[in-house]
Amino acid sequence: MTFRSEPALKVHKSDAHGAARQGVDRQVSSRIRGELSQAGLLRSQPEYTTRGPRRGRTRGNQARDSSDYPQHPMPTMQPGPVVFVGPEDFQQSDVICGQILRLGLQQDILIGEEGHIECGGMNWTRVGVSRQGDVAGMLEKLCHLPKILQSSEYVPAPKTFKDEYKLPYPVVDFTHSPDRNPLRPALAVVAISCSKVLLADGLQEVVKVAAVDVLTCRILMNALVCTNPYATVDDWRSTSTGMASYHDMEAARRDGYKVFKGWKAAKAALYKFIDMQTIIVGQNLRGDLDALRMVHGRSVDIAKTVEKAAGGALSKRQLSLETLCRDLPAAHLTTHPTFGRDALQNAFAIRELALWALKNEDKLTRWAKARSNEFMMVNLNRA
Repeated sequence: MTFRSEPALKVHKSDAHGAARQGVDRQVSSRIRGELSQAGLLRSQPEYTTRGPRRGRTRGNQARDSSDYPQHPMPTMQPGPVVFVGPEDFQQSDVICGQILRLGLQQDILIGEEGHIECGGMNWTRVGVSRQGDVAGMLEKLCHLPKILQSSEYVPAPKTFKDEYKLPYPVVDFTHSPDRNPLRPALAVVAISCSKVLLADGLQEVVKVAAVDVLTCRILMNALVCTNPYATVDDWRSTSTGMASYHDMEAARRDGYKVFKGWKAAKAALYKFIDMQTIIVGQNLRGDLDALRMVHGRSVDIAKTVEKAAGGALSKRQLSLETLCRDLPAAHLTTHPTFGRDALQNAFAIRELALWALKNEDKLTRWAKARSNEFMMVNLNRA
């Protein structure tokens, strides 16, 4: 990672994912540029005026008929890597560049023509505009609840992590995602990731949140969350959060990092991109949604997807994001010795796993069943 100014370097030393403004570039070969220019389809200066979708202001908590949900066309083939040569792909890249720039992220972000976006030093798969509807339809099939229950029920928790769900959050804190506003619909699929600390009362509180548009790769947010600076924290989980006290969060805020004032503010920000018809993708997702006090049944939990493929018990280590990314899409996630895990990297990793699972159902099943057999053999030997 490179820094273009002393202030940017200073922010990085305070937090690996600070708010110094970095470049968002789009790699286009000279040949492709020439062809598009001759066709009158290449703009000399990107126009960053397109705003992201907004949510409606009404909320609903009743079960709705499945016909209310968008009907995505069923794909005729599995999604695969594409080379971005169509004008619609370049136009979408321009829009994404402008939207990401407004976030003022620390990372250098590169949108390439080979079908990837580079963020945090790693390449992540992009989906061509012509395939995005197909991918949304395929992800819809992975949702764990039937459509009639998706608007009213919590997403089920993975069996492997059931010990993390013994203490309930106050029910009055929870809200359902807002109804869809036809004039300003939210996004179709969003991947989210939260880093959480353990409070003295046994509940987990979110301290980092990141979200990515699964279809376009647009980064929606990457921020800290400070709910109650006077709450007693039993475990800061410093390896993943990169924090040891509220002083660390205050230092990041002074250096310009975005800090939401509590889970309510973080949830309100997410509701700018998410409504009741959005598919949320996560890893051990119920824990993240509970910490944000969100009820959203239209969801895909990677952990539950792997559990279903395994057909048997798995360990937490086998279902960890690091293990799944390393063994399946061969993506090696990093943990900074000081700043911990990057929530944005986690969100991209969750997205990558979801796309990989769509293309490699048989491989996923074989891998999951093999890991389950290994886990059961270990338990038998211990017995």
